[in-house]
Amino acid sequence: MKKYLFICLIFINIIIQGCTTATKDFFGNLEPYDNTSLKCDFFIDNLYTSDKIYGKHMSIADKAQSLLLLMNFPLLDNIQPHYEPITFLPIKDKKTGLACFEDETTQYYADIIDGIVYGEVIEYHKKSGKIINDYFVENGKVISYQGGFINPYTEMLDYYTVDYNSNIIELYNKNKLIAHIDMTKNISKYYYSNGYLSKELTFKNKKLDGISRFYYENGALQEERHYKNGLRNGNSERYNENGALWATITYINDKPVSGICGNGRKWTNAELINWENGVEVTCAYHDIK
Repeated sequence: MKKYLFICLIFINIIIQGCTTATKDFFGNLEPYDNTSLKCDFFIDNLYTSDKIYGKHMSIADKAQSLLLLMNFPLLDNIQPHYEPITFLPIKDKKTGLACFEDETTQYYADIIDGIVYGEVIEYHKKSGKIINDYFVENGKVISYQGGFINPYTEMLDYYTVDYNSNIIELYNKNKLIAHIDMTKNISKYYYSNGYLSKELTFKNKKLDGISRFYYENGALQEERHYKNGLRNGNSERYNENGALWATITYINDKPVSGICGNGRKWTNAELINWENGVEVTCAYHDIK
């Protein structure tokens, strides 16, 4: 199937270019893929991964569903995406060739060498005639995969890639990068549709740690927060879109203990309580430029 890799890459590009409208009909937005070029050498009952659920090895279909759930996590500020490498179990017989099987909705194609998954695994949606997931595998271990899904938060079509060699996860919408997660550097970056950085989060041991920054759609810094072990500790500074300081709030273990407006006015205890309960405090800006 390696000779079809170039075709698949072209197809993926078609997927991205074709996502011009937001719709719940995910498959209706994608160009069909001609699977007649994929000739099955033999058939198998299923393909399983080393992951387990309820004490049993997860099928590729179950694993695909769990991956879709993980794709939603990057949209949450306080969670670092973490994707354990996927390993496909050997098939029963030590055969070589293109193995095939199907369920009610999906046809599966997998490159097999001596019973080991090695090459490419494709999930093909039968009704729409389109690829929904594409895995690239070496000696049973997935080195990268890509696919698409409807984002439940935005109800828009998102496309994702995961590369285990570089430990990079990326999410796209309408051919635009919306998230870049570096699992080695423990940094997650998110972007507005106009290409400007929306937020930059730093993690340690899967929890927010260090400085995280949030931005306005024009690219200006909105807020800078300091975290320790997942909790706000230290100063958080907030600015308006022109760079003027709105306030500096000091936290201890996620609790605001003091606040100073940009013009130097100190917050009252009542204002601190309001702020902790999500009520805005009135402050005058101070232009620090």
